[in-house]
Amino acid sequence: GLTSDEAADRLAEHGPNRLEGGQAVSPFKIFLHNLNNLISYLLLAAAILSFYMGDNIEGIAVIIALLIAVLTGFFTELKAQKSVESLQQMIYTTAKVLRDGSLREIDADQVVPGDILFLRKATRSRPTAGWSQAAISPASNRP
Repeated sequence: GLTSDEAADRLAEHGPNRLEGGQAVSPFKIFLHNLNNLISYLLLAAAILSFYMGDNIEGIAVIIALLIAVLTGFFTELKAQKSVESLQQMIYTTAKVLRDGSLREIDADQVVPGDILFLRKATRSRPTAGWSQAAISPASNRP
């Protein structure tokens, strides 16, 4: 395994073991995203055509249908974004690694390339930035 100093150097070099979540999308961009699709374009074209032909009531009805469709998608996507953010704040993951010759439990974001990880059955592991390697004993077919 690595020493604490080696792990600190690699953490400084490679950064924490986190997935890049990106920045939250602004509500305005979510609204535009829901407006920018084929159904919205067709409804908008139908509304414009209705107004052009002098059928204002039908044009208003189509605009209302367009707004309902866009706002439904907008609020659904906004709620989903907030749910994901809430779940990400609730997740706390640890990993068992060999450091300084002993088994230690550390925050998963402190795992660095070269760490020897100890996994149990049904253990979930997050992907890391690079490939990991496990030594398997040919006699027992176990790590």
